[in-house]
Amino acid sequence: MASDRVAELSRLCKAFTALERLVSPEYADEEHASLSASRDQLGELLSSLNADLRRRVDAAADAMVVLHAQAQMNAACNATLAR
Repeated sequence: MASDRVAELSRLCKAFTALERLVSPEYADEEHASLSASRDQLGELLSSLNADLRRRVDAAADAMVVLHAQAQMNAACNATLAR
């Protein structure tokens, strides 16, 4: 579950990188010069990406909490068995 969440975050990071290259002057080139997007459209895109990013970060954090709880439970069981 945690590795799935990390893969999802990686894909989302690629989306942000693509957006950065689209709107940042340092990445401007002839291919994208004719592409026009309004501020409202870009704002909606960023809002959507940010909402998705927040959801995925929360899911990854939840997965880490579960993994931590399982590790603690395993450690307690191992300590009990060692007695």
